[in-house]
Amino acid sequence: MLVATLIVVAPTYSASVWKVSKGDSAIFVGGTLHLLSEGDYPLPAPYEIAFDKASSIVLETDLDAVNSPAFSQQLLQQLSYSDGSTIQSHLSEDTYSALASHFASRGWPIESVKLFKPQLVSLSLTIGELQRLGLTLEGVDAHYAQKAKDADKTLAWLESPEQQLAFIVAMGEDDPDGLIQYTLEDIKTLPENLSLMKEYWFNGDLKGMSTDILDVFATDYPEVYKSILVERNHNWLPHLISFFESDEVEFVLVGALHLPGNDGVLALLEAQGYTVEKVKG
Repeated sequence: MLVATLIVVAPTYSASVWKVSKGDSAIFVGGTLHLLSEGDYPLPAPYEIAFDKASSIVLETDLDAVNSPAFSQQLLQQLSYSDGSTIQSHLSEDTYSALASHFASRGWPIESVKLFKPQLVSLSLTIGELQRLGLTLEGVDAHYAQKAKDADKTLAWLESPEQQLAFIVAMGEDDPDGLIQYTLEDIKTLPENLSLMKEYWFNGDLKGMSTDILDVFATDYPEVYKSILVERNHNWLPHLISFFESDEVEFVLVGALHLPGNDGVLALLEAQGYTVEKVKG
C-alpha cells in the first residue's frame, strides 16, 4: 500500500539488501518497490549478489495467484457493497466531499466507485496515481519471481493468497475515513515522496525511510499504519525464524517500508539475537 513506491542515482555500493545471520545460518532480506519505471533497471548489485547465493526466493505472497482473474473477482466481490448501501453512506460528509473533489479533479465520475468499499477505492486511487507517474513496469518482487522461475529456484511466500485477500479486506476496516483521508493526502505528495522513497530505497537508508516517511504515517494514521505494516511484520517473524532451520539460503523480498523502525522486520530479527548487516557490492 500498501501499501508500498523519480530519481536516477549514480552507481553506489549500497542498497536495501541485508544479510541476517546467527552462527552458520543466514538469510538475505531485501526491500522492494512494487512498481518501477524503465530507468530503475538494472537493480543495484547487492540484489544480484543475494539472488545468486540464494536457493529459495521468498515473497510476500504468490504473485501469480493474486494477479489472476479469479483473485480479482474475489477481491471485487468482497470489497463491493451488496446490501444496497454505497461508499457515501460509510464515510463522513467531509471525507466523501474530499473524495468526490479528487475524482472531479481527475475527470472521473464518482459514480464509478459508489459500490466500492474504502479499501478498494484506496487501492484503485493509489495504483492509478502511480501509473500516472510512469511506474508501469514490474517491481522488484515480480522481477525476481520471474528470475527464480528461469533459474529453477524455489519460490515461496510469507502470506497465502487467502491471507493476502483477508489483509486487504481488513485494511483500515475500523477506520474507513482514516484510510480514505490517508490515501488522498498521500496522493497529493506522491511525486515528492516517491522520489524521496526511491532514493532511500536505492541507498538502503533505513533512517531516512523511518524519519521522513514511516514516522509521519504512524503519527497521522496510526490504525492504518498498524494494520498495513506492524501486524504483518509480527506475523511474518515466525516464518523468517524458521528459515534458519534449513540448509537452504533464502532471499526474502518484502515492501521496503516493512524494514525500518522498531517494528520493522530487521529490528524484530535483531531483537531475537540475529546479526543484521548490509550487503555491499
